[in-house]
Amino acid sequence: MYAVIIFCLFLNMVAAGQEFTAIPGMVVGQFMEHESCHEANNRVRNLHGGPAKVQAMWDSPRGLAILIEAPGKGLALSDVAAIIPVKSRGIAFDTYMIKGQQWWNDCPLYSLDELAAYANGTDYYLATGKMAEAKFSLDRGDELYDYSYYSWRKARSVHGYDDRQLKLALTYYHARLSRLRQRIGK
Repeated sequence: MYAVIIFCLFLNMVAAGQEFTAIPGMVVGQFMEHESCHEANNRVRNLHGGPAKVQAMWDSPRGLAILIEAPGKGLALSDVAAIIPVKSRGIAFDTYMIKGQQWWNDCPLYSLDELAAYANGTDYYLATGKMAEAKFSLDRGDELYDYSYYSWRKARSVHGYDDRQLKLALTYYHARLSRLRQRIGK
């Protein structure tokens, strides 16, 4: 089982002999925008077995990644999308939970990647004084948090899956989104 929070400082990766090239914003204490977060998540995920084994959620201001073990074969993103009530399907549902299946259907925890990217994007926009973008990013982050909750509900139904990591990650991101809401004044 993976540790819930694994520190992924650039220097630690180099010291461990891992190939890890610097990407814009991937420095502890600095902010990274949405798309750079996806690249960071991907690099960390691939260092730990790839998206079918683990989902990564890079937190750029704190310089850490949360790794969550995937529930294993037999659960798909389409399974998660199917249990999300119509009334809970927001603007991002079609993009991430339906169209995203063509690339991520074997990754039922994919919404966690998007959740981390929107949280990092919100931090980035707040740091650069772009309030309208920060509000938009936080709204999408809230929506992806909801989809991640349904990922947890579906994952815990998989026989033998230990959902403690996923519950802790959701608790962490609930608090992170709450802090971002306070900073924005929502």
